[in-house]
Amino acid sequence: MYLLMSLVSVKNTSKETNIIHVLVSGIDTGFVGSLICEAAKLAERSVLLGSAYNTSVSATLINSSGGVCVMPFPFDMYSQKQINFIRSAIESNEVATESGVMQLNSSVWAQGTNLKKTSLFNVSNVFGSICRGDYGDYEDEMIDFMLENTIKNSISSQINNAYQIKLYLELVIGFNVYLNDKAKEILKGYFVTVRMVNPKILGAGGMITLMSVCASSAKLCRRDVASVDDAIFAVWLHAASTPGMQSVPNEYIEPPRDTKKFHEMMIEFKMWLENFTGLSF
Repeated sequence: MYLLMSLVSVKNTSKETNIIHVLVSGIDTGFVGSLICEAAKLAERSVLLGSAYNTSVSATLINSSGGVCVMPFPFDMYSQKQINFIRSAIESNEVATESGVMQLNSSVWAQGTNLKKTSLFNVSNVFGSICRGDYGDYEDEMIDFMLENTIKNSISSQINNAYQIKLYLELVIGFNVYLNDKAKEILKGYFVTVRMVNPKILGAGGMITLMSVCASSAKLCRRDVASVDDAIFAVWLHAASTPGMQSVPNEYIEPPRDTKKFHEMMIEFKMWLENFTGLSF
């Protein structure tokens, strides 16, 4: 879901929000790398950093403007120079080139296998949040899913489905969205409370990321105002995907496959969020 949010955040027209960069943590099963490479095909343009023709971080970030810069390999496979450049670009929202400085206009998608290492932890801080990736928990389920998908769906139907998603993203990406006051209050209450509990879970740039995810949620629903539901969903998405988010009971952050059960779970999550933040909404 974060990848879809990121895709619609690239063309950003609001001063309150920013491009959503995605950092996924987990063991290197190869699944996350494959997933972000496939999802990047839905972007207007995408460039893979570290491929045979794209080893320059500066050139890759500029060539992917309006789309996605994909780091398909785990963070620790890139050089320290490349990692530092990525961090600086995201932190300053600028790309340094030989001819000058340009604004960063692409989303960076990356994955890390050992974010506890000092060098990688420092990089992870500039990403608004860290998504919990593949830890091998659902290896059997993923194998069954891929096998079932291979048997039931032809290549042509998969291509058609991806094409339909890309068309829809192109439709909503240009929506101008603003957050109403209640949505901002919920996000601020969650941000402040989480920072008090454990600042490592949500970095200093986490507030603008929450606001950006909230706005992207409204975009995907073709709404020009992000409201309470979008704010709660942004908070839930952060809580459900962030490693080490121990404040939330597991039954509220493990999404059921049934839509009705998901709706019921979100009602309970809303009650938990009110208690957690001390707000009423």
